Amino acid sequence: CPSGHFKVGSGPGGCEPCPASSNTLVPGSAYCPCSPRYYRADADPAHAACTRPPSAPRSIVSQLNDTSVTLEWSEPLDRGGRSDLTYRLLCSVC
Repeated sequence: CPSGHFKVGSGPGGCEPCPASSNTLVPGSAYCPCSPRYYRADADPAHAACTRPPSAPRSIVSQLNDTSVTLEWSEPLDRGGRSDLTYRLLCSVC
């Protein structure tokens, strides 16, 4: 494959252009590395487009009482190109 293209595995099938936000200058590449500040999730295949981290959640509101806390927010303005946005909450003093 020429630079800017890749082919997963050997055998039949042609070369494909590098997915969005990735490129390779190495002829014969099996994948295209992501451009700076772009990434693939661990579960993404090598032929998936690279995406960037989303912007921060918006309108964060917390409500605290004696036994619990409730958090609400709006999704980021920029999802970074992903459709599978998830959140992880950590409790430092529980």
